[in-house]
This record gives sequence, C-alpha cells and structure tokens, in this order.
Amino acid sequence: MSLIKIFSFLLIIPLFLINMGHSSIEEKELALKYAPIIMLDKKEPFVPYKVGFTVYKESSPSTSFNREILLTKGEICIEYSVYWDFDIEHMYDLEHIWVYIKDNKITKLEGSWHGKYKNFSKFKLVSEKPVIYVQPGKHAFLASPEDFVKNLFVYFRTIIPCLFMAGRKGLLQKGFYIKLDKKEEEAIRKYLKNLSFFPSFSFSQRFTIDENILLPYEELKEKIPQRIISLLRKLCGSKI
Repeated sequence: MSLIKIFSFLLIIPLFLINMGHSSIEEKELALKYAPIIMLDKKEPFVPYKVGFTVYKESSPSTSFNREILLTKGEICIEYSVYWDFDIEHMYDLEHIWVYIKDNKITKLEGSWHGKYKNFSKFKLVSEKPVIYVQPGKHAFLASPEDFVKNLFVYFRTIIPCLFMAGRKGLLQKGFYIKLDKKEEEAIRKYLKNLSFFPSFSFSQRFTIDENILLPYEELKEKIPQRIISLLRKLCGSKI
C-alpha cells in the first residue's frame, strides 16, 4: 500500500468517528424532543430509573421487544425502553413506548401492555410531546386515565396485584442471569410486600424524560445487571 493510500485511510477514520458522534447526538436530541410525558398514580411507589431509546428510520425488528417496527416512506419511530427497578410483583421491569413521526409531527403512539402492545387511536399532546398514563404498580401503558377504571377487567387486573401479589415473583430476569439464594429472594419479596397499596387512579405524578434519564438502549442494556446487583447489595447485603 502506498504512503498516499495509507495517509488517506488515516484521514477517513477520524471523519467517520466524528460523523458517528454527530448521528448519535442528533438521535438523542430527536428522542428528547418527542419524549413522552409519563403520568403516574399519586400513590405509585416507583418511578423509572432510566429510559433507553432506539431510532428506527426503516422497518426492522425491535431491539428490545418481540415485535416488528413497520414504517411507511418518510416515517420514523422512536422506541423508548422504560426501565424500572421494581414493579409491585417483582424486581426489574422494562416497559415500552413507541412514538411515530412524519413531517415533524407525531402520527401514532403505542405502548406496551403485559407482553403485548396497544395502538392508541387518540392521545393527548402537550408541547409536541405525547402524554401517556401508567398502570399503577404494574407500569403497562394506556393513553387515557379513564381506561383504567371504565373497563372492569383492567381495573381488577390493577388493584389485585397492588394489594395481594406484591413481591410474589422475586427477581424477574430477561436477557441476563444473576444467581440469588433464598435469603436474597426473600429480601426482595419482603421489600415489595411492604409497598402494597390501593391505587387512587388519580394520575397526578408527572415524570419527565430529560437528558440525564435518556440514553441509547444498548447502553441501558449493559447497565441493568450492574444496577440490580447494586440494589441487591443495599437491600440485603448481598455478596454477589
């Protein structure tokens, strides 16, 4: 290889890295711009710890949910992977919100619902951001607070876990494995059982996704096991 070719190759590398950096920054700015406003029950004991994001510019499988992201020409989708340290039944919870944008306008909103997802035909916007409501204790998403009480199945599927099932599943493990002993599992159950509550269905807690909360999903994925181990050590003096 000639010296000219070597020199040209060395010039290309930093330019490539700079372009990658700009792309990452631009995607985070986009994700911040359209980040949903998350409304929580006023008695909700948990708030999200971090939110991962993935920007899709063409149809492809989701990076963190069992589904396909299907896009029309010129449409993009921002997937928000909302990580909670706990839901009322177990340690570790990852929920999802999908915001679709075309011509700088939100065209569609979807939210995860117990392993599936819902497409919301109607939703509220505040300053270009969609508003979404969290199922008390369980953290599935709906676009209207009334939907949690007007459907009796959803209503009882909310209050029963919050009152009677707190802590029953210990540590939920998906995409990672942390070996726990019975003492550690019991510490998780005891902690959550003490947080059981009767939901108010008054969604007055507002959670805002800011630049300190938001990070690329692949970074969040790496941090989750570390976060769980750190919490376990605080919770029960674990030596794992």
